Amino acid sequence: PDEPGIVYCGTSRGNFYVSEDGSATWKPLRSGPAFPGYVATGLVVDRQVRGRLWASLEGQYAGGLVVRSDDRGANWTILAMWKNVVATRALAVAASPDAATFPLLAVGGDDGVRLSRDGGRTWARTGDSTEGLFQVESLAFDPADAKVLYAGTWRQAFRTRDAGVTWSRIAEGMVLDATVYAWDFDAKDTRDAWVSTCGWVYRTRDGGDRWTRF
Repeated sequence: PDEPGIVYCGTSRGNFYVSEDGSATWKPLRSGPAFPGYVATGLVVDRQVRGRLWASLEGQYAGGLVVRSDDRGANWTILAMWKNVVATRALAVAASPDAATFPLLAVGGDDGVRLSRDGGRTWARTGDSTEGLFQVESLAFDPADAKVLYAGTWRQAFRTRDAGVTWSRIAEGMVLDATVYAWDFDAKDTRDAWVSTCGWVYRTRDGGDRWTRF
């Protein structure tokens, strides 16, 4: 966010790379494989702590990890591990108010969404009573409001406006079975957002209440 020329990349072999010249050249963040047997599914640069990276990884056969680096990927700390369920197909990190406060973290996967409010030490399921909120493929916090979290599944889209206390399906105008892969928000009005799916691109101007298909 503060250094536009620096781009980070996670790979399907569990490795991480950095480009310091706008992607013209790349180098590994560390020598040797970082997490062999895992696929990088999420990689987020912390907006408050310089050099801190958050990442999620999915096991090639099962399981998942959430990890953090405080030295630009030279060393990683495993914050959470699931051995059987793939809980980490998606990762989102909310904006924290200051460097001393851990941001709200969200991971999503086969069995739904989990939140951590203490930097990844503990995790709690959210929305598990919401019909259809499973097989999560994408997550995104509203850049202007950390209480608003969007989730895209293999079939539809969901939203919480109260940091996971309640969830609702927001797929009016979407085709059922449209896997939601990615979210992008207008900087001036975050209710104006775009998503990519397996079949189309959609736009909402009201935070997900209604969608227009392109």
